[in-house]
Amino acid sequence: MTKFYIFPECYVDTTVVSRLLDSKVNHQFGCFQVSSKMEMTCKDQFAIGIIDHDKVTPKYLEQFDEWGKSRNITLMRHRQRCHYLIVIDKAMETFLLDCAKEANLSMKDYNLPEGIAELTKFTKNKLKTQNDPNIIKLINDLKAKSPEMKLLKALLVYLDKEMYNATEKGIKSLFTVG
Repeated sequence: MTKFYIFPECYVDTTVVSRLLDSKVNHQFGCFQVSSKMEMTCKDQFAIGIIDHDKVTPKYLEQFDEWGKSRNITLMRHRQRCHYLIVIDKAMETFLLDCAKEANLSMKDYNLPEGIAELTKFTKNKLKTQNDPNIIKLINDLKAKSPEMKLLKALLVYLDKEMYNATEKGIKSLFTVG
């Protein structure tokens, strides 16, 4: 089943989120498309956007307030709509490298690039990213071993389950676990 109300911004984000939720999600090409989908297409509906922390951000993001923050993840909620943004510090590739380091996992053991530039180049290919057994194994191992990846999963699962009933207290409690 596809979760059409969840909008990751690039191939690797889509792969990570799909694996964490065990479901297809609504892939977008960049933070401006995520913002547009949320603002225009889902204006009266529940939505979750997953974006990287970019230097240039859509104006729509100015309407969000921070509800929780960890080392790599910021959760924001729209002031009037049931729209949530999960902002990954820098980029998802940096997040994966940081989670692997945090979990004492070597990218070499997954036959994946260890440097940010090489990993980013690798993940720009849709088929490689979505179907690569090494990326999939890495994500699965990080789900079990990385506190930051566990937090990302917990946020996605909580928001997906609670939707319109999600609370700031519920969100903040996820950031204090672990």
